[in-house]
Amino acid sequence: MPETEGERERRKRLRDTEVRDWSDDELLAELHKSYDEPVIPPCRLCGAELSIASMGSAQATVYACTGRNEDGSWKPDRTAADEHYSRSQHEDLKSGGDERVIEALRRWGPTR
Repeated sequence: MPETEGERERRKRLRDTEVRDWSDDELLAELHKSYDEPVIPPCRLCGAELSIASMGSAQATVYACTGRNEDGSWKPDRTAADEHYSRSQHEDLKSGGDERVIEALRRWGPTR
């Protein structure tokens, strides 16, 4: 679902504010955005489900279509399958482990 103008303004305001000054609701909403299960769209070329092509190393998780037919066989022309694979890629740019998590732990975590 595309971001509304109000949502863009709210996120811009948050980016311009120190995390420690965010309300609890704002902090929780942003954490949910970062850590909720990603919504991976179907292949934009054929509508098939995308699978993980690469992940880790502090890079975006990349999903792509395998270039296989519904019965699991490869598409007849391997070059076409490879092109389909590269053109179908979707990157999930979420990243975790940031200052919002540290602030949440500071606010709600047990003290040592």
